Amino acid sequence: NKIQTGFLCTLQGFGGICHAVVLSFGVDQLDLGVADVAIGGGACFLGRRGPEWTANGRCLLCRFSTGSTGSSRNVGIRGDESIAWLSRKIIIRRITGFTLPFMARNTPPRKPERTEMSDKPEMLDVSGTQIAVRHRSGGNPGLVWLGGYRSDMLGTKAERLDALAGELGLAYTRHDYSGHGESGGEFTDGTISAWLAQSIAVFEQYTSGPQILIGSSMGGWIALRMVQELNKGATDDRIAGLVLLAPAPDFTVELMEPELTDAQRADLDQKGYFEEFSEYSPDDPNIFTKAFFDDGRKNRVLTEPLDTYCPVHILQGMADPDVPYAHAQKLMEFLGKDDATLTLVKDGDHRLSRPQDLDLLARTVAAMAERVRKDG
Repeated sequence: NKIQTGFLCTLQGFGGICHAVVLSFGVDQLDLGVADVAIGGGACFLGRRGPEWTANGRCLLCRFSTGSTGSSRNVGIRGDESIAWLSRKIIIRRITGFTLPFMARNTPPRKPERTEMSDKPEMLDVSGTQIAVRHRSGGNPGLVWLGGYRSDMLGTKAERLDALAGELGLAYTRHDYSGHGESGGEFTDGTISAWLAQSIAVFEQYTSGPQILIGSSMGGWIALRMVQELNKGATDDRIAGLVLLAPAPDFTVELMEPELTDAQRADLDQKGYFEEFSEYSPDDPNIFTKAFFDDGRKNRVLTEPLDTYCPVHILQGMADPDVPYAHAQKLMEFLGKDDATLTLVKDGDHRLSRPQDLDLLARTVAAMAERVRKDG
């Protein structure tokens, strides 16, 4: 029941109730130095699910096809079973209750399915705009993901949090802002106020009990505004913790306006918008509207002390070219009354999506969840 790295095995037998079985695991070329996360039973193949992908982006579990006759069923592991890392071996444990009257054949790894929640998101109508939502049921404190500007809910960090929620048995909710990802609406109509209202609507519709908001870049700004709107220091406050990655509160005023060129200012005045290419979208420019800047001034949070009434942990890269770490230090000054921690990643960029960054995110969120449970 132990599979060494670099070894590709096939199903060679069958198991009955209370007997262990060996499934098909593609662990060839796996980098165990960074892929140190637990792998949940949901990664396996009940209902023709896709493969499990590790923190380093490589395929751990290959999809495989089966031949079947009569009432034969697909091979799989029940959701309450688990596969975990142990040293440099993969240990299969508590695999019971299956009848496998057929052989399995390996097929090449396929691109991972983007979510274990559902193939298609649910749609929530918010002021006439269809907002795409994916929600994983589970215990509290729940996790709520708030993405960045032009990001979607199927990105690397959001997917890692989905895996973490599955491992910890926690609820997890994520959505796309209007004009983003799978949601409706025009991107150029978006503002902080609109995306804030959509985030609050999703929060109220899909979550219950204490929640941890995890905001990346602009999502950190949205998270802080949600705290201002929803947490009042009462016993029934539901935002129980904040984890912010490269948070960019007030970035329109604090970070962008001082750097605008004369041509960009002229475009804002004359056309109502300007376009800007970036390394994240070299072929599809970001479009910043005058309405977006005007609305940003109405949603500033770095103007007076911030009372979040919950613990805050900020993860910030010191090599971030978009949101300098001095901005995170400034945010810390406004969190004087609350328990706030700032972790600086010396070589971290803005995305914080490298394997080691994702590991840090998972550890930070897991620690926050444990603290909320104990405090609750």
